[in-house]
Amino acid sequence: MRALWRGIIELAGVEIPVKLYAAVQPHAQVSFTLLHKKDKTPLRQVMVNGATGEPVPREEIIKGYPLSKRRFVPVDPAELEKLVPESSRDIKVLSFVDPAEIDPRYYARPYFVGPDAGGAQELAALHEALAKSGTAMVCRWVMRKIQYHGALATEGSALMLNTLRQPEQVLHRAQSYEGIELDQRELKTARYLVEALTGEFTPDEYKDEYRERVEEIIARKAKGLPVPRQTAKTARTRGGQLLELLEESLKEARGDKPAAKRPTSAKRTAAKRTNSA
Repeated sequence: MRALWRGIIELAGVEIPVKLYAAVQPHAQVSFTLLHKKDKTPLRQVMVNGATGEPVPREEIIKGYPLSKRRFVPVDPAELEKLVPESSRDIKVLSFVDPAEIDPRYYARPYFVGPDAGGAQELAALHEALAKSGTAMVCRWVMRKIQYHGALATEGSALMLNTLRQPEQVLHRAQSYEGIELDQRELKTARYLVEALTGEFTPDEYKDEYRERVEEIIARKAKGLPVPRQTAKTARTRGGQLLELLEESLKEARGDKPAAKRPTSAKRTAAKRTNSA
C-alpha cells in the first residue's frame, strides 16, 4: 500500500518518523457526463458574464466572497496564499485523553499509521504505551497545506489516526418526548424484536443497493440489453400500524410462517354486503 504522507511525531524529545496510509476508500455515487440529447455529444461548461451572457476567459476570473446576492468582496489569490499554513512534517502532540470522551461525531477520516525509515522501534513502543493506558493522543499537523487536528489510538494491532472535525461543524440537538404516551404492548413487542435481531456487526451485509442497481442498468445498456422493470416502491405505513409491523417482523426474525393478512375494514364491509345479497 502506498503512503499518502510522511511526518514525524515529536514526543518527549523523541522523534518518530511515520507514514500515513488510507484506511477508507471513498464510495461516491455513480457520476454521469452531460450529453446533447440529439446526437449524444459531450457538453462542456463555459463561464459567462451574468449580466451580458458573454464568455469570460480564465485569466479574467477571480474569487469573491458573497455578502449578498449582488454584493461581493473580491479576494486576490496571492492574499489567500499568504494565509496557507507553513508546510511541515511535524506532528505536534497536544494531550492524551480517554477515547470515550471524544464524541463520535468529531471523527472525520481515519488513517493507518505505519513506521517510516528508522522509526519502527519507537512506534512500536508508542503503540504498546497507548494500548496499555487505553488513551488517545490528540495532535496537530499540516498536510498538503491544510492544518488538521486528530486523535491517534490503537485499533487491535494497528495504529489509527482519526482527523477531527472543528467544534462548529458538530451540531447539537436535544429531543423531547414529553407528553407522548407509549403503548406497553408495543414496547414489549419492540424489546422482543431487538433481542431477536441482535447479532454481530457484519459490514458486508450493508451494501449500496441503489449504486448496484444503477451499475447493473449501465452494464445492460452498454451491451444493448433491455432494462428490466423496477418493482413498485412499498407504500408508507402510518404510525398506528406500528404494532402490527413489529409483530410481523418478530415472526420473520423467529422464522415463523407469515400469517394470512386480515382483510381491511373496507373489504370486510364489501364481503358482508355480498353475503347478505
